[in-house]
Amino acid sequence: MSQTINGMQRLTTGGIAPYRQQLLAGRQRGLCSLCRRRPTVPCLDHCHSTGVIRGVLCRGCNALLGKIENNAARNGLRGSALNTYLMNIPQYLAFGEQGGLGILHPTHLTADEKRLKTNERARKARAAKKV
Repeated sequence: MSQTINGMQRLTTGGIAPYRQQLLAGRQRGLCSLCRRRPTVPCLDHCHSTGVIRGVLCRGCNALLGKIENNAARNGLRGSALNTYLMNIPQYLAFGEQGGLGILHPTHLTADEKRLKTNERARKARAAKKV
């Protein structure tokens, strides 16, 4: 860290890796801030509008968070509207797991339908080999 701006220190490019390791080993106890698993590829996450470092995330969580933030901005979800949206996700997903509206999407195949489809393909492949 070399420069102070508005009371905040700015990392140097060369300071990213050591700071990421320090943060991961210390405050985060070796775990991704979001999924709480050990990151195989740790990323130093920061807010793109303020530049403030938020923590260390695994690559997958960092990519997913970026998608959420970018799509939220495109759809006008900011501040409390984004927080409300994010808090509604677990309830919405649980609703789907519990049967949702009781209607299946036309492209969805049940386990039995998948099994029958696989067996039919195998039968056709065996028949084609015999010819």
